[in-house]
Amino acid sequence: MTIRLPWMSRRDRNRWKATQNIGQLGGLMALWLEGIIASWPGYQPNYGPDEETKDLIPTLVACNRAGYVTVGSQPGIDPAPGFDGKVWAQRAAVEGFVTDQDLLRRLVDAAETAGLEVELVDQLDKDAKGLTVTTRGGRAHTNFGGYVSGRHLRGAIWPGIGAGALDDVFRATRITLAAPEYGVASGALLWEVLDTVTGRIPDDVARCVVCGCTENTPCTGGCWWVPSGSMDDLCSACVGQYHGQTVAELTEEG
Repeated sequence: MTIRLPWMSRRDRNRWKATQNIGQLGGLMALWLEGIIASWPGYQPNYGPDEETKDLIPTLVACNRAGYVTVGSQPGIDPAPGFDGKVWAQRAAVEGFVTDQDLLRRLVDAAETAGLEVELVDQLDKDAKGLTVTTRGGRAHTNFGGYVSGRHLRGAIWPGIGAGALDDVFRATRITLAAPEYGVASGALLWEVLDTVTGRIPDDVARCVVCGCTENTPCTGGCWWVPSGSMDDLCSACVGQYHGQTVAELTEEG
């Protein structure tokens, strides 16, 4: 039987207290996601990520190490009756803090191109309402994002972190991204967008060698991966545009 103490270990507490910037904060969050650190300040001591987060961990780790320090995430779940007999529906979503303006622009651009919902909030935006990401019986049940007071940031989400890291959190933009629809299929789009921005693209994802589109992520030209049936390395749009040329010729030109 595993015994979980109701407090954070001294070693973990000292690690979080030593953080002096958001980069170090993201590094420790990645270690917590990977199970190397037992606790993080905004979560129940000595508990790791929820079971539903398991498949998302590689993507979330890459986000945190890239500078998008995540504090909440969930996969998409198809609508189905829950424990109370009401229909629950969940869409994939993630929220976290970013200070790197280049990373922030890339996240927003990629998300908007893919059709994700985006909310940006800073400490002055007290009117932010957040994005509904879970419904129960057709009504809003859980929101991600929205305004969070300085007291809540300091006392509930990031208690005990270093002064430099806390300063970064207060000047950061909190960005929330959500899949456009409820369910598993739409949720895949969010994680692929994040993997694209951080550079973590699974090797087995089909991608057009000319424009770079995939099944879930459009390229800058707006087309999506649709197998052409004749040239497996090109999407149907590029086959139509570059008819008669070989894949080698096309990639050399690019």
